[in-house]
Amino acid sequence: MKNVLLVGCGRIAGLNEDDLYRKKPCSHIGAYQAHPAYDVKGVFDINPKSCETFANKFGILGRFNNIEKALSEIKPELVSIAVPYDFNCEIVHLVAQHPNRPKMIFCEKPISNSLKNAENMVRVCEENKVLFYINNRRLTDIYNKLEEIYHRELDGEAITVNAWCSSGLHAIGIHMIDLLRKIFGDIEWVRAKIEKEKVNTLPYSTNFKVDDPRVNAHIAFKNGIIGNFFNTALTTFTYFELEVLCRKGKIRVSDNGNILELYKTRTPSRSTLSYSLVRKKVFKTQNAETLFAKIAKELVHSNYDDCDHPLSAKHGLESYRVLDALIRSSESEKTVWING
Repeated sequence: MKNVLLVGCGRIAGLNEDDLYRKKPCSHIGAYQAHPAYDVKGVFDINPKSCETFANKFGILGRFNNIEKALSEIKPELVSIAVPYDFNCEIVHLVAQHPNRPKMIFCEKPISNSLKNAENMVRVCEENKVLFYINNRRLTDIYNKLEEIYHRELDGEAITVNAWCSSGLHAIGIHMIDLLRKIFGDIEWVRAKIEKEKVNTLPYSTNFKVDDPRVNAHIAFKNGIIGNFFNTALTTFTYFELEVLCRKGKIRVSDNGNILELYKTRTPSRSTLSYSLVRKKVFKTQNAETLFAKIAKELVHSNYDDCDHPLSAKHGLESYRVLDALIRSSESEKTVWING
């Protein structure tokens, strides 16, 4: 059984489990407590009252306001970090260099708040032989099904891809960037335009920050595909969708990532209007295992963290490299080439 130290006592750490709309488990502690291989020995938060309330709610004995003390007492195999991303770098450095450092760190996305910090985080974990993982959506059933259908049914021949998501680049955009890289490969260059209208709060996002950039961008993949990435905070609803236009049809992921539709060329008749698409398959996520349940299973026996691992921090780093390029492009109004 893996001893776990949970850093952070907010929504993604565990309080999302109270959301009746969400399928469970939907948080760090929800995933660990639902799996027999984990034992959450303690929680840390900078707010003592929040820490106490959280620990009481989930039946955790260890309550800490000092991470070093928690590491020394618990000696966890896994440290799970669920705090605002501005603090990720400091915490990862502290944990990875501690005498009682864990075997692995699982950290919320995005990896950090700057490219330099992200690179240093990967480096410090490598130097101290700590396996480093970042939360992403690579294990989500619907996007794995998309990738399967894209290659099997449409021969992997994309003409273009269009991706839309709500909130800011750090809050939600990083998830879309990472999925695009997973399905279509590395991105070579971007050209972005900033969304200028100021938005202070979003009704559907507690982690949205007013200074988190949003962009409308052209993105070019190294395999020659050129697509569009649109990230906005102007909708009154949460939005995460993707459409892939191919030579023989198209794939559309809609309903905020819950429905996948495959359209293929219909058998034409004599009319030129018959050269059109017909919907062939529909895939829904209704009975799918939750992402956090999949993550808990994936980490149980993980003993490597290179790019073959779906949760590898190296994916988090390279996706942040694209995010950084989008911001720099929107500021300079020029094409930015990405060098990994």
